[in-house]
Amino acid sequence: MPRGFSALFWRELKHGRSILLLLSYVIPPTLYMLVFGLTLTRTIAIGIEYQGKYIPYLVFFTPGLLAMTSIEFERSFSITRLDNTSKLFLVLLSSDVRAWEYVFAKIASYLIPLIAQAIYLTALTALITGYVPSIDMFVFILLGLTLSLIFWSSLGIVFGLHIQSEIVRDIVFIIIGTPVRLLSNVFYPLEKMPEPIRTIALFNPLTHTCIVVRSAYINATIPLHSFTLLAILSLSMLTIALVDVSIYRVR
Repeated sequence: MPRGFSALFWRELKHGRSILLLLSYVIPPTLYMLVFGLTLTRTIAIGIEYQGKYIPYLVFFTPGLLAMTSIEFERSFSITRLDNTSKLFLVLLSSDVRAWEYVFAKIASYLIPLIAQAIYLTALTALITGYVPSIDMFVFILLGLTLSLIFWSSLGIVFGLHIQSEIVRDIVFIIIGTPVRLLSNVFYPLEKMPEPIRTIALFNPLTHTCIVVRSAYINATIPLHSFTLLAILSLSMLTIALVDVSIYRVR
Protein backbone atom coordinates (compact mmCIF):
# COMPACT_ATOMS: atom_id res chain seq x y z
CA MET A 1 0.00 0.00 0.00
CA PRO A 2 1.47 3.42 -0.98
CA ARG A 3 2.72 5.28 2.07
CA GLY A 4 0.89 8.51 1.22
CA PHE A 5 -2.43 6.72 0.83
CA SER A 6 -1.95 4.80 4.08
CA ALA A 7 -1.10 7.94 6.07
CA LEU A 8 -4.05 9.90 4.69
CA PHE A 9 -6.41 6.96 5.16
CA TRP A 10 -5.55 6.60 8.85
CA ARG A 11 -5.71 10.38 9.26
CA GLU A 12 -9.28 10.39 7.92
CA LEU A 13 -10.20 7.44 10.14
CA LYS A 14 -8.77 9.29 13.14
CA HIS A 15 -11.09 12.21 12.32
CA GLY A 16 -13.96 9.73 12.28
CA ARG A 17 -13.23 8.25 15.71
CA SER A 18 -14.52 11.19 17.72
CA ILE A 19 -17.42 10.25 19.97
CA LEU A 20 -19.75 12.88 18.50
CA LEU A 21 -19.07 11.76 14.95
CA LEU A 22 -19.57 8.09 15.84
CA LEU A 23 -22.87 8.98 17.49
CA SER A 24 -23.88 10.90 14.36
CA TYR A 25 -23.52 7.68 12.39
CA VAL A 26 -25.89 5.85 14.74
CA ILE A 27 -28.42 8.19 16.37
CA PRO A 28 -29.96 10.08 13.38
CA PRO A 29 -30.63 7.00 11.19
CA THR A 30 -31.96 5.08 14.21
CA LEU A 31 -34.36 7.93 15.03
CA TYR A 32 -35.43 8.17 11.39
CA MET A 33 -36.23 4.47 11.43
CA LEU A 34 -37.92 4.22 14.83
CA VAL A 35 -39.91 7.47 14.70
CA PHE A 36 -40.58 8.16 11.04
CA GLY A 37 -40.40 4.63 9.65
CA LEU A 38 -42.43 2.89 12.34
CA THR A 39 -45.06 5.64 12.49
CA LEU A 40 -45.79 5.42 8.77
CA THR A 41 -45.61 1.61 8.88
CA ARG A 42 -48.50 1.68 11.34
CA THR A 43 -50.31 4.41 9.38
CA ILE A 44 -50.02 2.59 6.03
CA ALA A 45 -51.22 -0.75 7.37
CA ILE A 46 -51.63 -2.44 3.96
CA GLY A 47 -48.05 -1.66 3.05
CA ILE A 48 -46.72 0.27 0.08
CA GLU A 49 -46.54 -0.91 -3.51
CA TYR A 50 -43.14 -1.10 -5.16
CA GLN A 51 -42.42 -2.93 -8.43
CA GLY A 52 -45.64 -4.89 -8.11
CA LYS A 53 -45.05 -5.93 -4.49
CA TYR A 54 -46.79 -4.72 -1.35
CA ILE A 55 -44.19 -4.35 1.39
CA PRO A 56 -44.23 -2.80 4.89
CA TYR A 57 -43.32 0.87 4.76
CA LEU A 58 -40.27 0.26 6.97
CA VAL A 59 -38.93 -2.28 4.44
CA PHE A 60 -39.52 0.35 1.73
CA PHE A 61 -37.91 3.13 3.79
CA THR A 62 -34.76 1.33 5.01
CA PRO A 63 -33.00 1.21 1.61
CA GLY A 64 -33.89 4.88 1.12
CA LEU A 65 -32.32 5.64 4.49
CA LEU A 66 -29.24 3.64 3.48
CA ALA A 67 -29.00 5.68 0.29
CA MET A 68 -29.28 8.89 2.29
CA THR A 69 -26.42 7.86 4.61
CA SER A 70 -24.14 7.54 1.57
CA ILE A 71 -24.23 11.34 1.11
CA GLU A 72 -20.84 12.27 2.53
CA PHE A 73 -20.85 15.59 0.69
CA GLU A 74 -20.89 17.83 3.76
CA ARG A 75 -18.08 16.03 5.57
CA SER A 76 -15.88 15.73 2.48
CA PHE A 77 -16.50 19.39 1.65
CA SER A 78 -15.70 20.59 5.19
CA ILE A 79 -12.49 18.61 5.64
CA THR A 80 -11.16 19.47 2.18
CA ARG A 81 -11.97 23.15 2.75
CA LEU A 82 -10.22 23.00 6.13
CA ASP A 83 -7.16 21.35 4.54
CA ASN A 84 -7.18 24.10 1.92
CA THR A 85 -7.61 27.12 4.20
CA SER A 86 -5.07 25.83 6.74
CA LYS A 87 -2.53 25.29 3.92
CA LEU A 88 -2.22 21.63 4.97
CA PHE A 89 -3.56 20.61 1.58
CA LEU A 90 -0.80 22.56 -0.17
CA VAL A 91 1.84 21.00 2.10
CA LEU A 92 0.53 17.50 1.38
CA LEU A 93 0.55 17.97 -2.36
CA SER A 94 3.97 19.67 -2.28
CA SER A 95 5.36 16.44 -0.85
CA ASP A 96 5.37 13.06 -2.57
CA VAL A 97 1.64 12.54 -1.91
CA ARG A 98 -0.17 12.04 -5.21
CA ALA A 99 -3.60 13.38 -6.08
CA TRP A 100 -5.24 9.96 -6.30
CA GLU A 101 -3.96 9.09 -2.82
CA TYR A 102 -5.71 12.11 -1.31
CA VAL A 103 -9.00 11.38 -3.09
CA PHE A 104 -9.08 7.61 -2.63
CA ALA A 105 -7.99 7.76 1.02
CA LYS A 106 -10.97 10.00 1.77
CA ILE A 107 -13.42 7.73 -0.08
CA ALA A 108 -12.02 4.54 1.50
CA SER A 109 -12.23 5.99 5.02
CA TYR A 110 -15.90 6.93 4.47
CA LEU A 111 -16.71 3.52 3.05
CA ILE A 112 -15.99 1.68 6.31
CA PRO A 113 -18.67 3.43 8.43
CA LEU A 114 -21.07 3.27 5.46
CA ILE A 115 -20.80 -0.53 5.33
CA ALA A 116 -21.20 -0.69 9.11
CA GLN A 117 -24.32 1.49 8.86
CA ALA A 118 -25.75 -0.73 6.12
CA ILE A 119 -25.27 -3.85 8.24
CA TYR A 120 -26.66 -2.15 11.36
CA LEU A 121 -29.79 -0.70 9.71
CA THR A 122 -30.50 -3.93 7.83
CA ALA A 123 -30.22 -5.87 11.11
CA LEU A 124 -32.46 -3.37 12.91
CA THR A 125 -35.13 -3.66 10.22
CA ALA A 126 -34.85 -7.44 10.37
CA LEU A 127 -35.32 -7.33 14.14
CA ILE A 128 -38.47 -5.20 13.79
CA THR A 129 -40.07 -6.71 10.68
CA GLY A 130 -38.38 -10.08 10.25
CA TYR A 131 -37.37 -9.14 6.69
CA VAL A 132 -33.79 -9.80 5.54
CA PRO A 133 -32.51 -9.22 1.98
CA SER A 134 -30.68 -12.11 0.34
CA ILE A 135 -26.90 -12.20 0.68
CA ASP A 136 -26.24 -11.92 -3.07
CA MET A 137 -28.53 -8.89 -3.32
CA PHE A 138 -26.77 -7.31 -0.33
CA VAL A 139 -23.66 -7.19 -2.52
CA PHE A 140 -25.60 -5.03 -5.01
CA ILE A 141 -26.82 -2.86 -2.14
CA LEU A 142 -23.22 -2.19 -1.11
CA LEU A 143 -22.21 -1.58 -4.73
CA GLY A 144 -24.96 1.01 -5.20
CA LEU A 145 -24.04 2.72 -1.92
CA THR A 146 -20.36 2.75 -2.87
CA LEU A 147 -21.07 4.42 -6.22
CA SER A 148 -23.20 7.02 -4.44
CA LEU A 149 -20.47 7.60 -1.85
CA ILE A 150 -17.90 8.13 -4.61
CA PHE A 151 -20.11 10.73 -6.29
CA TRP A 152 -20.88 12.78 -3.16
CA SER A 153 -17.38 12.55 -1.66
CA SER A 154 -15.81 13.63 -4.97
CA LEU A 155 -18.27 16.51 -5.27
CA GLY A 156 -17.35 17.58 -1.74
CA ILE A 157 -13.66 17.57 -2.62
CA VAL A 158 -14.27 19.78 -5.68
CA PHE A 159 -16.34 22.25 -3.66
CA GLY A 160 -13.81 22.21 -0.82
CA LEU A 161 -11.00 23.19 -3.16
CA HIS A 162 -12.75 26.28 -4.47
CA ILE A 163 -14.89 27.55 -1.57
CA GLN A 164 -13.01 28.92 1.43
CA SER A 165 -15.67 31.09 3.06
CA GLU A 166 -17.60 29.47 5.91
CA ILE A 167 -20.68 31.53 5.06
CA VAL A 168 -20.66 30.31 1.46
CA ARG A 169 -20.11 26.76 2.71
CA ASP A 170 -23.17 26.98 4.96
CA ILE A 171 -25.26 28.39 2.11
CA VAL A 172 -24.18 25.51 -0.13
CA PHE A 173 -25.13 23.02 2.60
CA ILE A 174 -28.63 24.53 2.74
CA ILE A 175 -29.06 24.77 -1.03
CA ILE A 176 -27.83 21.23 -1.76
CA GLY A 177 -28.35 19.20 1.43
CA THR A 178 -32.07 19.57 2.15
CA PRO A 179 -33.43 19.66 -1.45
CA VAL A 180 -31.37 16.63 -2.47
CA ARG A 181 -32.86 14.57 0.37
CA LEU A 182 -36.45 15.79 0.01
CA LEU A 183 -36.62 15.87 -3.79
CA SER A 184 -35.88 12.17 -4.09
CA ASN A 185 -37.65 8.88 -3.49
CA VAL A 186 -36.09 8.29 -0.05
CA PHE A 187 -39.39 8.77 1.79
CA TYR A 188 -42.03 8.02 -0.83
CA PRO A 189 -42.41 6.22 -4.17
CA LEU A 190 -41.37 8.10 -7.27
CA GLU A 191 -44.65 7.15 -8.97
CA LYS A 192 -46.74 8.92 -6.31
CA MET A 193 -45.01 12.29 -6.68
CA PRO A 194 -46.72 15.19 -8.48
CA GLU A 195 -45.45 15.40 -12.05
CA PRO A 196 -43.23 18.53 -11.68
CA ILE A 197 -41.56 17.14 -8.54
CA ARG A 198 -41.08 13.73 -10.16
CA THR A 199 -39.35 15.37 -13.11
CA ILE A 200 -36.97 17.21 -10.77
CA ALA A 201 -36.38 14.03 -8.75
CA LEU A 202 -35.29 12.14 -11.87
CA PHE A 203 -32.35 14.55 -12.20
CA ASN A 204 -31.30 13.82 -8.60
CA PRO A 205 -28.47 11.26 -8.22
CA LEU A 206 -29.93 10.22 -4.85
CA THR A 207 -33.11 9.08 -6.63
CA HIS A 208 -31.19 6.61 -8.75
CA THR A 209 -29.22 5.42 -5.73
CA CYS A 210 -32.54 4.70 -4.02
CA ILE A 211 -33.85 2.84 -7.07
CA VAL A 212 -30.78 0.59 -7.23
CA VAL A 213 -30.51 -0.03 -3.48
CA ARG A 214 -34.27 -0.48 -2.93
CA SER A 215 -34.64 -2.89 -5.85
CA ALA A 216 -31.77 -5.01 -4.54
CA TYR A 217 -33.10 -4.80 -0.98
CA ILE A 218 -36.49 -6.32 -1.84
CA ASN A 219 -35.00 -8.83 -4.29
CA ALA A 220 -36.61 -7.12 -7.30
CA THR A 221 -35.14 -6.44 -10.72
CA ILE A 222 -32.52 -3.69 -10.63
CA PRO A 223 -33.31 -1.17 -13.42
CA LEU A 224 -30.28 -1.10 -15.70
CA HIS A 225 -30.76 2.56 -16.66
CA SER A 226 -30.56 3.74 -13.04
CA PHE A 227 -27.51 1.60 -12.28
CA THR A 228 -25.75 2.75 -15.47
CA LEU A 229 -26.56 6.41 -14.81
CA LEU A 230 -25.35 6.16 -11.21
CA ALA A 231 -22.09 4.54 -12.35
CA ILE A 232 -21.52 7.21 -15.02
CA LEU A 233 -22.22 10.07 -12.59
CA SER A 234 -19.94 8.59 -9.93
CA LEU A 235 -17.00 7.86 -12.23
CA SER A 236 -17.36 11.24 -13.95
CA MET A 237 -17.34 13.15 -10.65
CA LEU A 238 -14.40 11.05 -9.42
CA THR A 239 -12.48 11.94 -12.58
CA ILE A 240 -13.27 15.65 -12.10
CA ALA A 241 -12.04 15.49 -8.48
CA LEU A 242 -8.81 13.72 -9.48
CA VAL A 243 -8.12 16.24 -12.24
CA ASP A 244 -8.98 19.18 -9.99
CA VAL A 245 -6.65 17.98 -7.22
CA SER A 246 -3.89 17.33 -9.78
CA ILE A 247 -4.26 20.84 -11.26
CA TYR A 248 -4.30 22.38 -7.78
CA ARG A 249 -0.99 20.68 -7.07
CA VAL A 250 0.83 22.48 -9.86
CA ARG A 251 -0.58 25.98 -9.21
